[in-house]
Amino acid sequence: MKKVLSLLAVLCLSAGLFVGCGSDSNSNTSDVSLRQIHEDIKKEYGDDYLPSVAIDNNMLRDSYGIDESWVDEVIAEGPMMTKHVDTFIAIKAKDGRADDVEKALKAHQQKLAADADNHPENAAKLKSAQVRRHGDYVFFVMLGKDKDLSDNSSSAGSSSAGSESGSVGSTVGDVAGDIEDGADHLLEFATGQVKRGIDIIDKAFSK
Repeated sequence: MKKVLSLLAVLCLSAGLFVGCGSDSNSNTSDVSLRQIHEDIKKEYGDDYLPSVAIDNNMLRDSYGIDESWVDEVIAEGPMMTKHVDTFIAIKAKDGRADDVEKALKAHQQKLAADADNHPENAAKLKSAQVRRHGDYVFFVMLGKDKDLSDNSSSAGSSSAGSESGSVGSTVGDVAGDIEDGADHLLEFATGQVKRGIDIIDKAFSK
């Protein structure tokens, strides 16, 4: 009986190894092209794709914590103008290094989100950045059109004007509520913009 159980354990272990080869982190991605994904993303965003300056290995290490020795192939771009934060990074990691790349990009993502409120003009986009991984391929996406706030600002102005007949306390509360609602709306919009790029990436790995 013990011999039978031992044999079953060995068979289960062997089967587990084969099953592991079919998991998402080890899926067959030999036909995936970073260049094609990059082109498809630029086509999707059109004029709203703002990154145009290459992020070199030194910047990847210093700003993103990614060592050159982890990378097999990379396409990384940031904005030309400092007032923008749009960034696209696509990395094919060397064997055994995808975890390191993903960890570094997620740490950068969390850092941006934590500091976002200090940059109100880009807060929504900084908070909406996403990291996506497929096997040895890891992506950082912070892209998309900026939402026009004119509709929100006009409604806030109407609220302020109409509050002249109310108390000062209610006026402050109304304005604060308008600001919070506007921030939530911006974040929702920015998240939807980033999803456009994530969908392109996911589609490339679903073929």
